Amino acid sequence: GISSVEEALNSGYTICVAAAIEPTIRLNYPTTRTGNFLAYTGSSGDFARHMHAGKCEAAVIHKKKIEQLHAGWIQESDCKKVKDGALTENEGRCETSVSPKGERDDCSIRQVGEIVLSIPIAFPIRNGPLLAPMSVATTKAQNAGEWEKAVRDNLSLFPKTTCTEAGPGQSLGKEAFAGVSILVGLGVVAALVIHKAQNYSHWWP
Repeated sequence: GISSVEEALNSGYTICVAAAIEPTIRLNYPTTRTGNFLAYTGSSGDFARHMHAGKCEAAVIHKKKIEQLHAGWIQESDCKKVKDGALTENEGRCETSVSPKGERDDCSIRQVGEIVLSIPIAFPIRNGPLLAPMSVATTKAQNAGEWEKAVRDNLSLFPKTTCTEAGPGQSLGKEAFAGVSILVGLGVVAALVIHKAQNYSHWWP
């Protein structure tokens, strides 16, 4: 089954990737196989409508975008653009999908396989008088559960999935899917995502 970028490329998939990270992806995964990468500009959330329009069977995306996708935020954004006239239905795919053909279903896009890309993110502090106090303050806050409390106090700001959850990731046969996505998450990390067929019911976020 499809469980890695290499397998997706070897199976001839076109993989959508945001133009900002395309050079890194191409460096890590040279396209000497039958598949290829398609760079897109604009919002990183545009991967979904590109997939539903049949432009690519896979996409490299941020992990937070999958969470927003499963919460319905990305479809809502695409529908607003269609309603406002910024996009046509064929471009925005508010309600319809070419792959799989029929009604748009963003819950059909799911992660499989392992992390394929990690870009460290940090806030450097110069080695000086601030270093020790910041280290102590951060450790105290973490041990006191202040980070967890901050998350709990702001849960309304986090996307909540409307999709049916199931067990952890798996390798999935190509015949079961109309397309594939690839996921980029914060860290920043990346993993493989699958666009399921209508009769498949399992996914992992």
